[in-house]
Amino acid sequence: MRVHAVLSAQAYQSFRVPLDEVMQLGPAQDAALEELQNPGWALHEFDFAKGEAVFLDVGAQCNLFEAGFAYQKMMRSARRAAFLPFDQFLAFAAAMPAPSRLIHLFNMGHCGSTLLHQVFNASGAVWSLSEPKFAADLGINRAGLSGARRKAMAQAGLAWLARLPFAGERPAMVLKHFSHGIKLMLEWAAASPSGTVNLFMYRDAASWCNSRFGFAQRRGFPTVMTPEIRRARWFGMSAGMPESVLEGIVDMEAAELRFDDLAAMCWALFVQDYQSAVQAGLNLLPFSYADLRDNREATLRRIFAACGLPEDSVGPALQAFNKDSHEGESTAHDKPVAKLPPDSSGRIASILSHPRLKLDGNARL
Repeated sequence: MRVHAVLSAQAYQSFRVPLDEVMQLGPAQDAALEELQNPGWALHEFDFAKGEAVFLDVGAQCNLFEAGFAYQKMMRSARRAAFLPFDQFLAFAAAMPAPSRLIHLFNMGHCGSTLLHQVFNASGAVWSLSEPKFAADLGINRAGLSGARRKAMAQAGLAWLARLPFAGERPAMVLKHFSHGIKLMLEWAAASPSGTVNLFMYRDAASWCNSRFGFAQRRGFPTVMTPEIRRARWFGMSAGMPESVLEGIVDMEAAELRFDDLAAMCWALFVQDYQSAVQAGLNLLPFSYADLRDNREATLRRIFAACGLPEDSVGPALQAFNKDSHEGESTAHDKPVAKLPPDSSGRIASILSHPRLKLDGNARL
């Protein structure tokens, strides 16, 4: 196994960039696999281009659960990096158990899932881990993997969660996925311990598209769909879906293509992913951002009961609503952003009504 000292690191502007664009490493040194059993090592990413699992030594006192986005805190805290070929990684993780009580928080992004992550941690009854990068890497690269390989990679990733610093201090763990996790809900569920709870958080189409629009502005991404950037925006928002799903609904080559056109299609695909998972027999508890926003306590009681969390942990959890869940990040909500144009709602509804979609943007799942 190769181990490098981390000389410098910077926050990700996009987690899809290669590691060497955001991290400078010292010379490689050989180390035994057993080094990864020392406290403080965390699984960071799956580098499918090089066929390696990447681990970062963040230190035994680094609480990744408290971070709004675990992959960003890993970068800020990393002291060493280790690289392990996939086959060795899978063999090494095979004997390691996943967290015994696991809750998957699947979500379409931009729907309050980071807020709920914060709420879970404030409860004191469960740890929530928000967006480890390896989970997104698996979703992005899903097309090139067999079903068995997807499941094996997911199982190995879950096993490493149980080894994170502070993981043993609470009896249950939430894994808050990137939106990419929707594409592999069946695989994540199959890789999980028995009794795992699967939550699904969503939002109405118009406000979801507006939230994505605001996020792009806060991150400094272009929002005008020029020919040069439209495919990058589509790949990022859709979790790597092929452009062929747009045919006959949204014209990727049209001069008048807009951000909300692509966003509406992404929302539709995520809803279809939910519907497909339910039809395949996956037990999912759906709830909307509107539920969490407008009826906090009742919604939390329903979620906590489904997750087997103590009823008296709802009170402390409610205190988390008083803090911006993106505080300290580039996406903090105190940054002003523009809204989508006034005709956006009608444009989104028109796309969703297409015969191939037949979706209501305000429907409850």
